[in-house]
Amino acid sequence: MNFYYREEISPIRSVMSWVVDIVVVLAFAWFCLHAFGGQIVIAGQSMMPLLNPDDVVLVNRLSYDFGKPKRLDVVVFERGDNKTNVKRVIGLPGEEILIQGGYVYIDGERLEAGAREYGHSNRRELAYLAVHSVLHLLGYDHLDEGPMKAQMRGREEAIMSGLGLER
Repeated sequence: MNFYYREEISPIRSVMSWVVDIVVVLAFAWFCLHAFGGQIVIAGQSMMPLLNPDDVVLVNRLSYDFGKPKRLDVVVFERGDNKTNVKRVIGLPGEEILIQGGYVYIDGERLEAGAREYGHSNRRELAYLAVHSVLHLLGYDHLDEGPMKAQMRGREEAIMSGLGLER
């Protein structure tokens, strides 16, 4: 009874065994990525510095089947015009959001996460979020590198300068 006995395997057979194993692992990874996730290419600058333009993000499609988004999660969703947006969650259903004195309050508690992450004052961060959001509501967009993005960025900078909150 010899447990350490190994049958001699030709080098070609050994290499082929490795190749088959690698192909199976890559096929399984590809299946998992496309069945349970996806890839998104970041198109604009609205998520900087966390996500830069042309960054590729892997999206987990199952995460919200088992739970709901939490505050400050980054979420991916499709708009009515079939374009994909990547945004950060600030308020959750049922919460009261108040913007006052340069701060965001959620149910009476001050939120400070965004300003620290971007290196801005809380006042500038809040003003930028408000200006950016209102411009979206007015129809401005920045998902492509075209004239609409330049127009939106120009309006943002003009409004922020008017408020005395330049970069």
